[in-house]
Amino acid sequence: MSNFEGQRGYAVIFLFAPAVVAGAGGLALLAADRPVPDDLEAAEFGVSFYENDKNNRFADLAFDQVTRDSAFATVTGTAWIGAHSVYRMLSAGFAGGDSHVFEIRLAPGPTQADTAWTEWAKTRDPLGKSEAQTGERYQVRYRVAPVPPTT
Repeated sequence: MSNFEGQRGYAVIFLFAPAVVAGAGGLALLAADRPVPDDLEAAEFGVSFYENDKNNRFADLAFDQVTRDSAFATVTGTAWIGAHSVYRMLSAGFAGGDSHVFEIRLAPGPTQADTAWTEWAKTRDPLGKSEAQTGERYQVRYRVAPVPPTT
């Protein structure tokens, strides 16, 4: 780059410095907590329940029963167990955004002990982010409930 008539100085002040500031601001914006949208259904929030390649389906979420407090929005839902699997997981998130993955620790064939609510579990590290960045923002608890008889 030429230094004729201060071109290098102008480049630093008007080109490189704003790029550095914009980059730092963009990273801060990506890492910042954002409020949960008022209408989770319209924001395309979804939960997928994975057991194996043949049993991966969306959970039925009760958007009309969402509860909120100063820190959290709680969404209830139902996911059907369809296989005797040793590994199950939930993936939750907004369409086009990060997915947050939770390991569901149940016996391959759920037992009576699985009918009690678990403690709140944090997400495992999504997409290379540390738990400190995401684990407090997304949590899940679950239990096995018997299917009510049909009439």
